[in-house]
Amino acid sequence: MKILILNHYAGSPELGMEYRSYYFAEEWLKMGHEVRIVCSSFSHLRTFNPEIKTSTYLEKLDSIEFYWVKSPKYNGNGLRRVFNIFVFLLRVILNRKKLINSYDPDVIISSSTYPLDGVAVNLFIKKKKTILVHEIHDLWPLTIKLLGGYSSYHPFIALLQWAENYVYRKCDILVSILPGTLPYLLKHGLNEHKFSHIPNGFFESPNLKDIPEEHKYLINNLKERGNFILMYAGGHNISNALIYLVLAAEKISDPDIAIVLVGSGTEKESLIKMVADKNLKNIYFLPQVNKDSVPSLLKHSDSLFLGWSRSPLYEYGISPNKIFDYMLASKPIIHSYSGSFDLVQIANCGISVQAENYEEIAIAILKMKSMSSDELAHWGLSGYAYVTKEHDYSILSKKFINLIKT
Repeated sequence: MKILILNHYAGSPELGMEYRSYYFAEEWLKMGHEVRIVCSSFSHLRTFNPEIKTSTYLEKLDSIEFYWVKSPKYNGNGLRRVFNIFVFLLRVILNRKKLINSYDPDVIISSSTYPLDGVAVNLFIKKKKTILVHEIHDLWPLTIKLLGGYSSYHPFIALLQWAENYVYRKCDILVSILPGTLPYLLKHGLNEHKFSHIPNGFFESPNLKDIPEEHKYLINNLKERGNFILMYAGGHNISNALIYLVLAAEKISDPDIAIVLVGSGTEKESLIKMVADKNLKNIYFLPQVNKDSVPSLLKHSDSLFLGWSRSPLYEYGISPNKIFDYMLASKPIIHSYSGSFDLVQIANCGISVQAENYEEIAIAILKMKSMSSDELAHWGLSGYAYVTKEHDYSILSKKFINLIKT
């Protein structure tokens, strides 16, 4: 079977996130299928972006065909990002004949943050039997309306709403990464028989790397002092709600607790300043590490933290890669989350508290520090058992293929 994936933000372990399309492609190649990923030359999610000189460029990354479409660079979520989206889609449409003639797919998957790519793939169909799969990562335009405060009558929002309704009607199969989206999708024209939930998964790299010397030096010093290490590894952005972890640290007087924040993001400098202004001595910041170093990094912690903002969006559930990395590390998790489908509760692998509640976060940290190593290990092993059973990409990829075949 020949599979074409249109994913604007697709990445690889070498280039950086997002990884879902890459790992599915890798597994499908093992099954004997052919896969090509069509993606933008620039994504804010990647650590590295390829430099291409032509409007399109085909290359192989780790045996997977990547068809790069040259798109302009941007920062943030303003007009430059919207311009990037439209340039990407226009070039995809203009090059569709060349793309389809060189690679005539049996299945086309629009793997989407925004629904406009699902409209574009309808122009790709050459054979009547071509199967159209639309995979939703996020609910646009709902997300933009709720987080950005935009009106339904805003021209871009109205366009996205038309595209969303159109795609739900036209696709043969709808795959949702989020578990609770079906009621919403039905309101926007989806037939229930098209719906399937396939969450994000994990892949254990065979090429694990040690952590950088800077990280090793700090962590070893904390361990020598007998500190209980609560670690966060990931983006330092508003949505990660790390400000409430800082406020929780202010409530903790126990000198044997150390909170280590590893990563980068738009809020990192303001968080560092906040810690300095409050003269907090129990929070430490470290730079982002390579993905292949993340498992080694997490193993150095005693427990791990994941936080979220309060938002009605989370009524539809979550499927963050970070929480699977945490579970694979076999460490207990403090989860500050107020939405539905709480994975820490489902996996019984830690303590869940209300989002944006720094007092509850502080209590949870103190509780974990007081627990025995056996109790903490039980939570850690429970998370590991859950993630390896429910979120292995080798299992999820077979589920996806079986969905297409039926």
